[in-house]
Amino acid sequence: SRQLTLQLSVNSNPGQSALASAELFAFACSRHSSCNSCTEGGRGRCGWCVPEGRCLTAGSSCGVDSFASESLLLTRSRCPVIHLASGASEAPMLPSGASQGQARLVYAAAGLQAYMRSLYCRVSCPGTSALNLSASLSDDGREFNCRIPTGTRLTYASKTLQNVTCSVRFYWTTGTSSGGRRLLDSDGPAGSLVLYKCQAMAGSCDACVLAVSQRYGCVWCGDSCAVESSCSASRVPHGGLCANPRLLSVRPAKLAPRPGLRLRADGDNLGNSPESLSARLLADSAPALDCRIDALRYRPGQSFVCHVDDAAPMEDVGDYRLEVSVLGLANGSTATAVSGPLPVRLPSVDSVTPSTVQRGGRVVVRLRGANLDAGSDLFVSWRLVAGNNTTEHGLEVNSAEVLERSHGSMTVKLATFNATGTYHPVLSVQGSVVQNPTLGADLLLQVMPNAKLAIASDELRSALIPSGGLDFVISGQGLSNVRRAALRFVELSNASSRTGDAPLTLESPCHLVMPDTTSADTERLVCPSPRVPISIAKKDRRQRRQRRSFIEGSQPVRRFSATILLDELSYPYSTTLTLFPNPIIEPLSSRPPVLLQSSSDARQTRKLQLFGRGLLQSVRPADIRVTVGSAPCQGVTQVRSAASELEVFTCQFRLTENDLGQALPVRASIGRLNFELGYLTFVVEFPWSYVYAIAGIGSMLLIAAAIACCIHAHQRSRKRSDKVNGIEVHLNKLEAKVSKSCRDAFAELQLNSSPDSTEDSTAPAPVRTYGQFAAYSCFAERYKERFIANDCLFADVATEEAANGHDSADVRKALGQLRHLLLNEDFLLTLIAALESRTDSFMHQERNHFGSLVSALLFSDPTYFTRILTALIRQLIERKRDAHDNCKVTFRRCDSVAERLLPNWLAFLMYDHLASRVAEPLYRLSREMRLQIYRGPVDQVTEDSRYTINEQKLLKKEITFRPMILVFYDRFGQFGNGAEPLQCKVSVLDCDTVRQAKEKILDAVYSRLRVPASRRLPASRFDLIRFGTPPTVAAVEPTASGERGIQVLQEMDDIDVGGSSDGMQRLRRMSCLNLIDPDASTNNNGGGNAAGCGPFWVYLRPRKNAGNSIESTRRGLCKGASY
Repeated sequence: SRQLTLQLSVNSNPGQSALASAELFAFACSRHSSCNSCTEGGRGRCGWCVPEGRCLTAGSSCGVDSFASESLLLTRSRCPVIHLASGASEAPMLPSGASQGQARLVYAAAGLQAYMRSLYCRVSCPGTSALNLSASLSDDGREFNCRIPTGTRLTYASKTLQNVTCSVRFYWTTGTSSGGRRLLDSDGPAGSLVLYKCQAMAGSCDACVLAVSQRYGCVWCGDSCAVESSCSASRVPHGGLCANPRLLSVRPAKLAPRPGLRLRADGDNLGNSPESLSARLLADSAPALDCRIDALRYRPGQSFVCHVDDAAPMEDVGDYRLEVSVLGLANGSTATAVSGPLPVRLPSVDSVTPSTVQRGGRVVVRLRGANLDAGSDLFVSWRLVAGNNTTEHGLEVNSAEVLERSHGSMTVKLATFNATGTYHPVLSVQGSVVQNPTLGADLLLQVMPNAKLAIASDELRSALIPSGGLDFVISGQGLSNVRRAALRFVELSNASSRTGDAPLTLESPCHLVMPDTTSADTERLVCPSPRVPISIAKKDRRQRRQRRSFIEGSQPVRRFSATILLDELSYPYSTTLTLFPNPIIEPLSSRPPVLLQSSSDARQTRKLQLFGRGLLQSVRPADIRVTVGSAPCQGVTQVRSAASELEVFTCQFRLTENDLGQALPVRASIGRLNFELGYLTFVVEFPWSYVYAIAGIGSMLLIAAAIACCIHAHQRSRKRSDKVNGIEVHLNKLEAKVSKSCRDAFAELQLNSSPDSTEDSTAPAPVRTYGQFAAYSCFAERYKERFIANDCLFADVATEEAANGHDSADVRKALGQLRHLLLNEDFLLTLIAALESRTDSFMHQERNHFGSLVSALLFSDPTYFTRILTALIRQLIERKRDAHDNCKVTFRRCDSVAERLLPNWLAFLMYDHLASRVAEPLYRLSREMRLQIYRGPVDQVTEDSRYTINEQKLLKKEITFRPMILVFYDRFGQFGNGAEPLQCKVSVLDCDTVRQAKEKILDAVYSRLRVPASRRLPASRFDLIRFGTPPTVAAVEPTASGERGIQVLQEMDDIDVGGSSDGMQRLRRMSCLNLIDPDASTNNNGGGNAAGCGPFWVYLRPRKNAGNSIESTRRGLCKGASY
């Protein structure tokens, strides 16, 4: 509910009385949730329905038939409520975590009815689940008991909180199935239950038994504070004495050897009364000094103050220690604690800052020295220096004025001095003077007369602005002696201010400026005005609602009074200050660049005119600071514009040559207000007549330069053309020379060639069988390495007879069944489709291998192979069409089994044409070209040759050579069939290397035996050996002692006769092996002689690491196998 007041007024003046006024009372009974709030807030218009537990409007029906006699409760006195028990003033308390044995919470009840049968309490603690406790009502209905069952523990989770407040709610029910629970009101603390933890309340014995209230029932149990009922160990009762005293700190930390020493000690377990505690000072080489306990300043268990009456013996002692004893413990013993070392020192002063103060300023000065923290009471007296003697006239500052002191410094606040002059400090500790220092310059304090103000009338201000920053100038004498200067502003009260509101107080610090040269005695302080908050003090709601309806002009003017603070002295400011709104400076309108006749015009003084609002009444011309670029605009003058409401002010500035052509920002500031006004641009007007003249001259020069460039380019083009023609002629000559060399070499080859130059001219071309061709097409890599790797699996795939010969009968039977399945078209197509559907495991490489395997199995049945391939291609095209893929790129990659089968199928179909028509002519052509090329010199490394039709592979160097005849004898029978050793003549050149000679011998031998190229061993597996006449027995190689004339022909020179170049070694030629007979036929320079040199008997000896391969090759030749 709410009381509303309505007033009708037609005047904006808040002081005008209203024409009409009315008070209304608005209420909503349904918003009340308790009986007390319902009966109080409704003011007799709402009533609490107890059976239903809700607030209804007066006169509403309440209750059912069983409660028809009950009516609405319209007064608070009739509400059922739970109070604290009789005599209790605080909420009940229970220890947290303690086991409750049939404990109960007792409350006083009022207004409870007989039909409230089922009663219970609900306890909710922070961080724990709510607990329901059964409750009962006494016979007279005045006592309400909440029973806590045996073993129930009420606790909370936090270990650091001393106590928590749990909420207690009281409920009743009708006891019937249709009735729900109803909440009973609780009065004040009755709705709370305090749970506490003794261990969190105190961490020491004295805090537990002395500081904790006795109503908690806490005792010191062993090493922690606990509830008395849960302590089974030795305990210290409440108010008892605690053993194990401990000293945490002793002040002062340094002792002064003067009477009246006072010590303050803080710690734990320091007795429970002054009589239970004793203290004394101990030293190693001096008797103990008693320290009398001050009963008035004793805090039980925590701290005490003691006095040492006679401190004179401390002069010659180094360090003392404070011993504290606790007397009268339970067992009659005494507990003792000893502090750390307390050195004995005397304080001394070395310097004073500042060195100059005014007489009545009461400033704060700092004394620097040593051991200034020694002693309990430290005094500073200031003595006036008169000539060479000192007088006692001065100001004494007691310890209350000592603000702070430490080992090396002390801060003291001075009072008003009686006279000016020079003073020096004298220290007194505990009432005794400890130092009368020598008069040094650092120890002297100059006390000057108080400052005098002399503010001129033109320096006085009468206006403030909210943003602040306006400079208040304060002139006077002796201002340099002021340590702290400030200007304080206090808002004056007005009619709109409410009585009791504190006035707004603002303070601004001041700083000293350099004195004017015209008046050296006058000093000045500049105090910038502070920011003034524009929000007024808060009013009550009614005044704020009224202010919203008034126009802005009715608001009162805010005024301030000012006070000048010089240290502790204050002087009133002569004028009252009025707060005006912040002034506004209008930005510059967009202007074109200002044209100057010449750059010298920039150095002339120019005027800038600006417009603003609120300038004349609040600020002075000196407060307005304007800059154009980096140059200040000086001489600000203000005038009022008659044409408009804007205020005009002008200033003068001067440009530099660097400012020409640049956008210069124009900025203005008034106190703390900053304005970005725009940009000004000054440019020098360019003389166009010079431009035209320069442009004409430049055009003529440009035309002349263009003509010269064209002539120069033409000459360079002719030179370049002549050079290119010369290079082309030279290249044509070189090409003609190379062509002539090729023709001469080919003609020479034709002259030296004979029709019976090769022994195997009539031998047929080696052609693979259909099975070998199919195996090579499907497994090209394995086919090339089949003999080196001894690939038996390949042999099983390639020849069915080999598979039948090695596998068992069961394996052959199983393979036969698998072959019948693969010859089933439906099975094979289903198998391929199932594998291709597994895209995660049947990858690209697996598809290629599977397609090759299927091709090798189906090559013998082309018709069946064609049907399978046709079905797969049809399925592939349908998949591409359904996926909207480009069918033109279908067979560019082997992404499916069909794409792998297609090239193999085409190769099988072309076998007959290749074997019958292509192989023979191609083989003859390759054989004849190789024989003709190797009739002349051939470079082993680059393969450049003399007899070639390829101009790029033509041997450029002219080499002299002649033929040699080598007779090869199969000494070991490794190339024959064992009946008779093989013997043949081989023509080589004396310029051939040893490796080329071995290659020609192997080519002649393998050609005679018709060994295919795939079964031939390389020349690197043999050593070439020369010997005399052929032996009669060639089964075993004879030893060196049994055969004469054996020479192993090495491929590399052991000693480089011609010298090595860049670490390279020369290959040994046949002419360097001393094979040529000196009585041989005549030399042949380049043409070669059919007669040649020789013959020389040679044989090939297998190298040690090539024995197995040679043996397998020999067995293959004997069996006639050729793959």
